[in-house]
Amino acid sequence: MGQAPWRGGDRARRCRTGPIRPGSAVVTTGGALAAPYVIHAVAVGHDRVADAAVLTAAVRSAIAFAEPLQLRRIAVALLGVEHGAFTPAEAAAILIPALVAEARSTPIESIVLAATHAVEARALNEAVSGAAIS
Repeated sequence: MGQAPWRGGDRARRCRTGPIRPGSAVVTTGGALAAPYVIHAVAVGHDRVADAAVLTAAVRSAIAFAEPLQLRRIAVALLGVEHGAFTPAEAAAILIPALVAEARSTPIESIVLAATHAVEARALNEAVSGAAIS
């Protein structure tokens, strides 16, 4: 998520909408990325305080774009870990159940979980292993 403005090129930079309230999300075009859209979810505010309710609200806000954009597949990075507000394990333990709960009532058929570090991949794997997904 954090790298999308640079990899998306000028078009993604032109799509900036300004500060986004914690717990909310906005959508932009994918620019030069392979994805047609990028959904930007804010899971932690400028205060960098870890709040599970805000992270869950950010997931809910992001997933709400699935139906109007007719998204069947999405990729999700581990939210809330970039500045250390949440540990990867804490964030994954909140993210996975929120994704499962919110995606059930959408056209989403598959979710790709993206990790930038091995510790994030392990945290996501453990959270998925412990989740009731069916």
